[in-house]
Amino acid sequence: MKIIKITFIGLLIFLTDSLIWANTNIPKKEFFVTTKGNDKNDGTKEKPFASIQAARDAIRKIKGINEYPKGGITVWIGGGVYELTTRFDLAEQDSGTEDAPVIYTSIKGELPRFVGGIRIPANKFMAVSDINFLKNLVDKSVQSHILQVNLKDLGLTDYGKINDLHAVDFGSDTHYLPAPMEVFVDQQPMSLSRWPNRNNDIPFMGNVDRAKIQMVNDEQGKPKQYSVLNVNDVLCHKNASTEDGDLSGISPKMAFGHLKLWTTKEDVMVGGCLVRGYAHTARKIASIDSNKGTFTFQNSVNLWPTYNQEEASMIYFYNLPEEIDIPGEYYINRNTGILYLYPPKDFNSNSEVVVSTLNDVLISIENCSHIRLKGLTFEVTRTSAVFISGGKDNVLESCTLRNTGIVGVQIGKGYDSKTQKLISRLPGDYRNALCTGLEVGGPIQSATKTHPRTGTSLNREGGEKNGLDGCIIYNTGIGGVLLGGGDRKTLTPANNFVKNCNIYRTDRLITYYAENITVDGCGNHIEANYLHDNLGGILYIHGNDHIIEYNEICRGITGSVDGGAIEIRQNPSQLGNVLRFNYIHDNARDFNSHTRAIYLDNETCGIQIFGNVFYRNKGRFGMLGNTTGVIFINGGYENKIHNNLFVGNFGSDIIDGHEFKKMRSTMIYARGFMMEKDVDITKPPYSTRYPEMSKIFTGFKANDSTIVIANHVYDNVFVGNGGKKLSEGRYPDKKFRYNNIEFDVMQQVDFVDDNKNNFELKLSSPIFKQIPGFAPIPFKKMNQAIRWENK
Repeated sequence: MKIIKITFIGLLIFLTDSLIWANTNIPKKEFFVTTKGNDKNDGTKEKPFASIQAARDAIRKIKGINEYPKGGITVWIGGGVYELTTRFDLAEQDSGTEDAPVIYTSIKGELPRFVGGIRIPANKFMAVSDINFLKNLVDKSVQSHILQVNLKDLGLTDYGKINDLHAVDFGSDTHYLPAPMEVFVDQQPMSLSRWPNRNNDIPFMGNVDRAKIQMVNDEQGKPKQYSVLNVNDVLCHKNASTEDGDLSGISPKMAFGHLKLWTTKEDVMVGGCLVRGYAHTARKIASIDSNKGTFTFQNSVNLWPTYNQEEASMIYFYNLPEEIDIPGEYYINRNTGILYLYPPKDFNSNSEVVVSTLNDVLISIENCSHIRLKGLTFEVTRTSAVFISGGKDNVLESCTLRNTGIVGVQIGKGYDSKTQKLISRLPGDYRNALCTGLEVGGPIQSATKTHPRTGTSLNREGGEKNGLDGCIIYNTGIGGVLLGGGDRKTLTPANNFVKNCNIYRTDRLITYYAENITVDGCGNHIEANYLHDNLGGILYIHGNDHIIEYNEICRGITGSVDGGAIEIRQNPSQLGNVLRFNYIHDNARDFNSHTRAIYLDNETCGIQIFGNVFYRNKGRFGMLGNTTGVIFINGGYENKIHNNLFVGNFGSDIIDGHEFKKMRSTMIYARGFMMEKDVDITKPPYSTRYPEMSKIFTGFKANDSTIVIANHVYDNVFVGNGGKKLSEGRYPDKKFRYNNIEFDVMQQVDFVDDNKNNFELKLSSPIFKQIPGFAPIPFKKMNQAIRWENK
């Protein structure tokens, strides 16, 4: 009888438990994760799990019985470090619902950090014992400061690969490759030993000014590639400071002197503008001839046949143990496994040292919906922190993403041009496919095997309504956010987004084309972000119908000779993008560089630039008589620039580029592929969504020289600018330029407080009288730095 009683009670408990989980009115379910938990626990507050994997698996068990709490499920995560040796996957089965998402969030007041690396106790670092290593240092004064640790003794043998890299638009390879093992001390990235040292304050002084190249021509005698650099008897730039104010880099003569001091022969790298002055390229050096002053690459650098190039510029050398000379530099001997570190000044026995070991993303969310990651930190991985593809309504809220080898967040799959297939978790060379007519259908004479034509309307399957809200992203290796999603062929928007974020210094491993945000696809939204401080660009736009509004964009393009803080280029079918109500200031390197705040390059068309404030941006204007402008239109048409404020900029403010005749030739013969084959703007949905461009392109095809097109520049205000306001029109009809007014000083405009750079207009401003219908500009909503500084 006793046995029967126990069996009945057990059955009753089972049935009661089943009824509880079958009750869809349950308000919510909670699990807890802490660093002191155990995955064998039940995940309650009293008995927490040790990992988010265990919490996810517990959620899967709940969903496995086809029930889900009405109030959703929250996983509360305690403070501390969670080392991830493998990526954390969330798939379709891990989805929440629209009204009840699955939330992974921090316990109030605690700071959980997910780290794709291994911590090394600070007391493991000892004084360097190798006398030869110390003797070979170029700067002998630092010998006593450098420490070492044997990684092999700690069980670490995978140091990753130091890859050849390449910038955005020359097609030979891609810069989106996993980083090698890196070193971080107290959450700050250390720098792989290099010469000259990076200089964020005066970027050009962190590079050797130039080096000669030894070009190899193709069968037609056109320049094709080179493998040798020469720094012997090379002069600095002919336009040095004595002529037009341009800042030179380090003299090649100094580089010639340094290379004689280098004894390392393995894995030495050279990086910089090996192809063009705005594009980053890196190559592994096979050999160094210290007598001739030459460096020979393991793999050649390919050039376009039309580039008659004689020199490389702004170069530096890295992975050189001899050049450890400032706090924060390190070198890993891949043969012995010894890590040499010149520790930062505040290094002590309590310092946290982490080396990146995860050769994958930290979090992967694929074909999953209604997930929230809130108040979490993701850091230290050789690739990217978070990957999202497919699904919808997956959002990172108030998260911190930093110290990654590639980007902070990738939304949408990458692309492998070799297989011509989409790939998960890595960007691959998707940018090669999306970016330009240079690789993907550019000048017919240069469409070679090296630069095959592929589709610029690549749908990266970024899902819909996925994005970031209130996150901080910084110190990433090669970009902040890759924001994909939407279908360019059908003009179906994704409505993916980045909003209310603070993103900066996303160019840790390459100098150019590592923007805070790169957006592609169709119908995505970039709103109310503080985007700032890159040597290269800040925002790169591919695709159609994106809305970029209420952002503060500043201190970008400070280390390049050519480009835009905001840039879109090389595809006339990338239409319908809107840049409105953005505060764009203090961009460009100096007053004599080919840099712009906004660069509509190579036949960019159909962009609306409305209600923005441009302040203290610098374009090239001066002794050489060459201007580039704050907004530079290089050959495109039907762009509308109106209702903007230009205050205290130096250089011309709005410049038009190619004449109509040149654009006609380019469109028909060079990029018709993009407008007819990849997408067809003469047919729906393009012809109905952009009827003006359909008419223009039809005119081009018919070779109708009487068709009139122009850029529309009107109702703009120019205040105290140091150059010409508008370039002279080059178009058949200039009636599209009107109501552009000028003031000599800011006091004439009646700003709320021009002494504090508050460019909100008082109702008494004369602008409203001189330009009837001038729309007030909501400057308070655009000034994002103040909001972040006050947090």
